[in-house]
Amino acid sequence: MDSLFYVLFVLLTIPFFALLRGWVISIMWGWFVVPVFHLPVLGVLQAIGLALVAGMMLGHSSAKINKDKSLLTLVGEFIVIAFSPFVALFIGWIIHSFM
Repeated sequence: MDSLFYVLFVLLTIPFFALLRGWVISIMWGWFVVPVFHLPVLGVLQAIGLALVAGMMLGHSSAKINKDKSLLTLVGEFIVIAFSPFVALFIGWIIHSFM
């Protein structure tokens, strides 16, 4: 039963985290890439697509299945996934404010 809960939870949160990452990427793209390279602004959906392409090219995969992980480990991974876009945006905001 717990495995079913985890699978459903992950499937329900994937769209939210994809939108969150796309939103952060689109903001940071506008701050750092557009002014330097004079490229068009990215929308959130375009940023999600760009993140998917980059992840495939770099070989990064967020799907690491390990049935031996404890609940505490899974919660920790969820916290990292949930807050890393905000941390990146905060650091980017600090750098952008000095430009």
